[in-house]
Amino acid sequence: MSDLRDEQQDRRRLRRGPVIAVLSVAVLVLLTLSGVLGAQLLFSDDEEPREGGATTSSAPPSSQPVIRDDLKVTVGEGGSAASEHDPSVPVGYEPTCKGAVEAATNYLVGLDYTKATSGELSQEEYVALTEELTTGEYQESSVQSTREMLEEFGDAESPRGSIRPDWGGFTVAECTEEESATVQIVHAYDYWGEGEFYYATSSTTLAWVDGDWKISGTGQAEAPTTLPEEPVTEPDDEVSTLVGTHTQWENYEDAS
Repeated sequence: MSDLRDEQQDRRRLRRGPVIAVLSVAVLVLLTLSGVLGAQLLFSDDEEPREGGATTSSAPPSSQPVIRDDLKVTVGEGGSAASEHDPSVPVGYEPTCKGAVEAATNYLVGLDYTKATSGELSQEEYVALTEELTTGEYQESSVQSTREMLEEFGDAESPRGSIRPDWGGFTVAECTEEESATVQIVHAYDYWGEGEFYYATSSTTLAWVDGDWKISGTGQAEAPTTLPEEPVTEPDDEVSTLVGTHTQWENYEDAS
């Protein structure tokens, strides 16, 4: 079990009450679903990347931000339509690496399980959304895990949480257009709706299926810098700067 998952469990044990007890189970199931148990990096430092891909690196950040004109991504943008199960989630992305980043980012936000546990979506709608955005064996395991979590949660309600990729940044670990991509994201999350955010990482593998990017696997990425262990109430300037000036990572564009 990863250190991140242990830390999240410890934080949740500090809160009491019957709803919190059920939520702890929900968090464990969904963290397993989203791959917070950890994933190996695609390449070691001495391996060559596959054609069309790039390695993740622990190299120190450069002194100037990396400008990638074709990968300027804004959270919430991209896609040509809205999910039929949740209009707030864009679908129908371009078969490009930028489209893959947009999909991975919006799916990370869109599959926040507190949509279902807070009543924003019905449990049936959330399961259908999970099925819509995933593919292959991962789809089967995700739908099953989601159903088990919601069954355990029952009729209890929780606060609406929030996930903020725009407080961190992203890197493309691998991408072959119209085929597959792996996008790693530093983000902040507040699953309790209290305005206290914890930094974390995610790695989303996507496959181009039926004219759109679908999630085919998830894991935990290696952060490009040390992330705060304590909760924050606003973006950490040091994290934003170090992510934005790293040789292989970049910040999201300002939505405003």
